[in-house]
Order: sequence, then structure tokens, then C-alpha cells
Amino acid sequence: MVALPGRYGQVVFYFSYLYDTGSYFIYSIIMKIKERLAYNFLVTKLHSIINTTFWWLKSAFQLKAIVEPSEQHDELF
Repeated sequence: MVALPGRYGQVVFYFSYLYDTGSYFIYSIIMKIKERLAYNFLVTKLHSIINTTFWWLKSAFQLKAIVEPSEQHDELF
């Protein structure tokens, strides 16, 4: 920034300081929102992957139980 003489320079410096701190404040809020959205997105995706995996495992074991009869079932007949 160019140094301006007198009161005008102080006013310009003050407004530029306000602009810098205000823009940094807004930037930090935007970054926190983006981080939170990214975190929520990753947690949601991870949760859906885990749910899908457990659903497939549960389905596979249920299918295995249907296809392969148990020993108790053989003894009944």
C-alpha cells in the first residue's frame, strides 16, 4: 500500500484494515461452512457405505441359511 500523507492516509489505512479483517472474517466463516459440509458429506457417504455393506452381508447370510438346510432340519425328516 502506498503511504499517503496526513489524515487522508490514516483514513485509507483504517478502511483498508477494516476491509482486510472483514474479508478474513467472511473467508473464515465460508471455510468453516465448507469444512462442515465436506465433513457431513463424508460422514453421510461413509454411513451409507457401511449400511450397504452390512445389508449385503445380512442378505448373504440369510440366503445361505435358506439354501443350506441345517442339521436339525435333516434330523426331522
